[in-house]
Amino acid sequence: MNKIALSLILASLVGAAYALSPDRIVEVTAQAGVSASNNYFPLSDVFQNPLVIDLDAMAASLPSEGWTLALGGAGEVGINLRPSPYFRLGFFAGAEVTGFANLPQSLFALVSQGNALDQSYTGSLGLRGDVFAETGMWFGTRILGLDVTLRPAYYVPLLHVGNSTAAYTLESGSDGSTNATARASVPVYSAVPLNSTTGISPDLDRLLHSGGVDLGLEAEYPVFKWLTLGIDFVHIPILLARMDQETLFQYDYDFSMSNVLANYSSSSLYQTSQTSSAASSTTPITVARPLDLDFHATIFPFSNPVLSLTPSIGLGVYDGTYINEGLKAELNLGDWFILSLSSQLEDRLWNQELGVDLNLRLFEVDLLVGGQSSDFQASFNSGISASIGIKVGL
Repeated sequence: MNKIALSLILASLVGAAYALSPDRIVEVTAQAGVSASNNYFPLSDVFQNPLVIDLDAMAASLPSEGWTLALGGAGEVGINLRPSPYFRLGFFAGAEVTGFANLPQSLFALVSQGNALDQSYTGSLGLRGDVFAETGMWFGTRILGLDVTLRPAYYVPLLHVGNSTAAYTLESGSDGSTNATARASVPVYSAVPLNSTTGISPDLDRLLHSGGVDLGLEAEYPVFKWLTLGIDFVHIPILLARMDQETLFQYDYDFSMSNVLANYSSSSLYQTSQTSSAASSTTPITVARPLDLDFHATIFPFSNPVLSLTPSIGLGVYDGTYINEGLKAELNLGDWFILSLSSQLEDRLWNQELGVDLNLRLFEVDLLVGGQSSDFQASFNSGISASIGIKVGL
């Protein structure tokens, strides 16, 4: 009897929570997030002093793409109006920073194991990054049970690093000779020339008129009480942004050494040369933000929103194409309190996240913490992601 009474009380509380929805009609929002990850060093090792680096272990453990490092950050403010499910409107402005770098596994193997004679060793390093600012609006409505949200945005690229090339070669001959080269070419597009001798003074009018337009689209339809299908398209390009302030950073290094035994008395036993430059130009390019086309299915085991499971799969396009996928479990107590666990692969990075949303009607706090890495197993302990969102309104 006590168990039955407790079950009835809990059911009544949940029903009351949904009857007294905490949704605000008008609200002001602010949110910020950061992330940092790699695919080898656990967080506990990163903060050790000194940090011990075992090159033999790294060479044996790293995948072929090598050691990867990812950094990110984002912030946004907005104002939303929700008088009814059939009319929802908001305005927002924000910025986002992303950066990726990798060192090839072959480099760690070469340093830890050494090189063999008469064999050439080569490898390439990767680098890319972006800084975007954006402003826009969103509009949502419900049509015959279909919830639709459109999010057009005007974005301005402030910094873009792409198509970078950095490579090395090493060869030691059985005759005692050694030749090594290193080449790097990194084009950096920015809002202002990075090596300007007259100071940094961005042309704001020109900058704002060089932005692009893209569109976000979300749609969900309840097929059954226990199943909702949806799509989430992010950054559909409408008009590409333009950049033409390029600074090309170049570095070249050459080393050659002849047979030591045969030329030990020579004054030119080895030769080295290195050059570096940073040249500005106005080479125009177009820049789009990462495009995501994702599909999901939300399953409600008890045919109500209290508990849900959401598997998702999709396609991402940016510097190549890649698969997005994930699974999210959520406990929702009438939108007053939401607890979620998720495992997501997004933009080639695995994210393991715990979310807590506390909604007190006039004030809401959304917290998200987790691990991140390009490697699934390492994403549990080799990176961190965190975000906080605050909403205030009536």
